[in-house]
Amino acid sequence: MSAKSVAAGLWARSPYELTFDLPCMRFSVDYDGGPTIAEGEPKKLLLIARHPLPPDSMLTLNWELPEGWSMAPAPQQRMYAYHDLYLRLAVTLTPGKIDAAMTYVPLTIKMSGRDNPITLHVPFQCRGAVSFWENIKWSEECFERMHLEKGRALVEVV
Repeated sequence: MSAKSVAAGLWARSPYELTFDLPCMRFSVDYDGGPTIAEGEPKKLLLIARHPLPPDSMLTLNWELPEGWSMAPAPQQRMYAYHDLYLRLAVTLTPGKIDAAMTYVPLTIKMSGRDNPITLHVPFQCRGAVSFWENIKWSEECFERMHLEKGRALVEVV
């Protein structure tokens, strides 16, 4: 594998992909447009299983959705795992009532041939409830201090 092909692969990855390194595979959730959600608005997700072991086994994914939430095609998915392949499955989550800035939805992964299911907690952010750079007001004093103190800055959240 050349340096160019590695670099191309890195640049091609989604900036919204959350990867879990599990004992039996690398499992990712790629959020379409980021992890923000709003009540009643569908959120597309791409589920990716990389290099599942053992080969030729069945992955069963069970989402424990909060009350009033739904997932299409269903809150349970199955993927047939071939060794050394990337498995991809698209689903759509429709949140119901959102009670917190962050919601962690349990996802249990079972693999045939393994007796220990793995539960992940997939994070979602309520739109408008988590502050990011666009909510920060930068002052001249802040820029001066950034240059003088090598990156330490005073910021005011608005």
